[in-house]
Amino acid sequence: MGIVFLYTFNVGKSFPAGAFESFQVYQDAKEDKARIWAVALQEVPNGEVSGITIKSRTWLNFFINMMSSANKTLIHHRYLLSNLLMVFSDLDFAKFLQKIENRSVKYTLGGTLGYKSTMGIRILLRNGVDLVFVTSHLVHGEANADLRCKQYELAKMCLFDDTLDVSEHRIVFWLGDLNFRVEGGHTSDLFTAYEGVGRHATCSHADQLHQVLKKKLIFEDFTEPEIKFSPSYRFKVGTCLYDHARAPSWCDRILVKQYNLPYTNLVYDLDIPVQVSDHLPVYATYEIPQLLKADYIVDNICNFQPIPCWTCSVYFMCQFGFNNGYYAEQGSNRDWVGFYSLPIKNIKEPDGWMYMGLCYESNDFASQPVEASSLKTLTGNSVDNKRYVAEWSSLKVGRYVVGYYSVKYDTLIGISNVFTVRASV
Repeated sequence: MGIVFLYTFNVGKSFPAGAFESFQVYQDAKEDKARIWAVALQEVPNGEVSGITIKSRTWLNFFINMMSSANKTLIHHRYLLSNLLMVFSDLDFAKFLQKIENRSVKYTLGGTLGYKSTMGIRILLRNGVDLVFVTSHLVHGEANADLRCKQYELAKMCLFDDTLDVSEHRIVFWLGDLNFRVEGGHTSDLFTAYEGVGRHATCSHADQLHQVLKKKLIFEDFTEPEIKFSPSYRFKVGTCLYDHARAPSWCDRILVKQYNLPYTNLVYDLDIPVQVSDHLPVYATYEIPQLLKADYIVDNICNFQPIPCWTCSVYFMCQFGFNNGYYAEQGSNRDWVGFYSLPIKNIKEPDGWMYMGLCYESNDFASQPVEASSLKTLTGNSVDNKRYVAEWSSLKVGRYVVGYYSVKYDTLIGISNVFTVRASV
């Protein structure tokens, strides 16, 4: 099942509130309706960005706990001042990651601050499929449509087009508070989020984003599903009632573009029960049949020797090696080996870890005898004949995996088998 779930929400500087069950992203995650979830937030409180807000009250922690309760792992996230982009998946999908890259563009104060900004994350999978998630918070105001178009032009670097190969399989999702408004008061008669269903079809000519898309001024080759939901802005906080200080508008949007990777839109809707902001979240799901295609899969860069059942009172250690001279040519002493209890909440926050610079080389192949000079991967690539050992004082009772995090690739490039740590007899 190659389904991607996308969720964009301008939280209006509010703090997390409400039960997980009120969020559509949680409901779909709990029912395993997708393989990867991208969540983009705008106007995150300043205290969260600066570190003043305690961790338990941050939106990042809220979504980590929400998705972890549905057995999903945060595989990557990035802040840019008041903007936050998070990507979640299950552990099996995390093993499919090969490389992650980041880009960003700032607009506020001549490009020195990122309150209004664009971020892009490129996720390369081991089967050659490229996933790009771009999120924007563009300048507000009905009169600023031209400025939003100029900001889009600056943001195009976040598409990673310079890394695109003609034969590549890539899909790009652009989501966020794009802030395009409805002109002429065509939605001024709407009072609740339940009244505007189907309204976009009758006033699309007044939707600024629809206008510029039709003229092909921006978002070249991007498409947007038909909008059947009510305007996502502006509401009286805590209700689904429109605040007519601003004309109700479809500010929050999700668009898509593909290269050699067909897709089908399944859902594009408003998450009405989430009413903590003057915006309502917008979400979409896309089915991508070739997302997990297996005709060619690159081998893991890092390979762990099988880890047996362990005892909590015994000093823990594991062995691992690399393909194609990774550590000698591209590795870093700042790479690290992490020890994770299951379920994993955040790839970048293991229960314990040690820098690669503190691991030591071992020539002990007793646990897995093989001729080191003839080691080959499944695709015929050479394997280093060196093995390294990572150690940790002890692990508590539970189920674990060990992962190798690459600074260069900004993700785990190897994950061990699941093993159990049991109590001492």
